[in-house]
Amino acid sequence: MLGYNVTDRIVVFGGGVAQNTNVIASTPYIAGYTATMAGDVGYGYVLGAAYQIPDRDLRVALTYHSEIDTTHDTLEFVFLSSTTNITTPQSVNLEFQAGLNTKTLLFGAARWVDWSKFNIRPANYPLGTLFYPNHDSITYTLGIERKVSDRLALEVALNYEQGYLTNANALLPNSGFWGIGFGATYNISDNTAISGRIEYQALDDVSGPFGSFTNNHAGSIGIKIAHTF
Repeated sequence: MLGYNVTDRIVVFGGGVAQNTNVIASTPYIAGYTATMAGDVGYGYVLGAAYQIPDRDLRVALTYHSEIDTTHDTLEFVFLSSTTNITTPQSVNLEFQAGLNTKTLLFGAARWVDWSKFNIRPANYPLGTLFYPNHDSITYTLGIERKVSDRLALEVALNYEQGYLTNANALLPNSGFWGIGFGATYNISDNTAISGRIEYQALDDVSGPFGSFTNNHAGSIGIKIAHTF
């Protein structure tokens, strides 16, 4: 990713994306079906722009992620050869931050993903598709970051995603969630920072021809090191 300051308040940025995708699936309760898809690399791009007022800690950014297409040699039922095309959907991120005072920052985001055009459809799968979200999704985030010292900042954020499946399918037994995340950022130097985040999600209930899935939960942990120059 590269950025350019058009003015002291307007920034444009963009970059290329290389994505390696492979799939291994097994649904033994459906005629003993298995599929192994060889890896393939697809290419896309990211474009965006931001408006900022640095001395007020104000920033609003809009980012577009393009679709990425990959083609996979596929082996189904161990002996049937086919070709599967996969399109990773396009998405748009709208993010903002605003300083409430010298030590407290309010931030939020909305992310739209074009799931309605995404499927993994091997040629010989008995039910036609392995993965088929029915609707686009929008994920919302709202949080607060508090500066504890000159080097350390802590944050808490709430997340919500409205369910986008009308029916549960073989490999996606959930749709939408509520979540809460906690994070910390430590500035090692003026140009380098390390940050960590832990998140808990309560997944929405969903049902379909493969059964009902209720009271499910998910968790994630992430670490990032960033250097500006």
